[in-house]
Amino acid sequence: KLVNTLESESIQALEVWGVPSYLDEQAIDALKEQIGVLEVQEAALAEQIDDLTTLFQSRQRPLEDELQTVRSKKVKIDQEIQSAIKAAESDLPPPPGSESLAWVDSTLF
Repeated sequence: KLVNTLESESIQALEVWGVPSYLDEQAIDALKEQIGVLEVQEAALAEQIDDLTTLFQSRQRPLEDELQTVRSKKVKIDQEIQSAIKAAESDLPPPPGSESLAWVDSTLF
């Protein structure tokens, strides 16, 4: 009885998807065979995706390492520039005038 219930539910599900309920056993077997073929294709495609993911991860790693190296060099050079600017500013002679006006750093004043 359980098998008949499952078959009737399967037939109802097929009708929902637009498959006519009058299909005979041979037609149902053909559809099951198509499902089997599609499952094999699905597995092959999933395996290809996994292979590509592995391949690109192995190619991505060296690029990420190089990117990190470039970023580190950039930060180091920026720090050198900032140090050079501070050193150049400290090497300037003190501005003329009184100490109380030393904060003024403009040609207008």
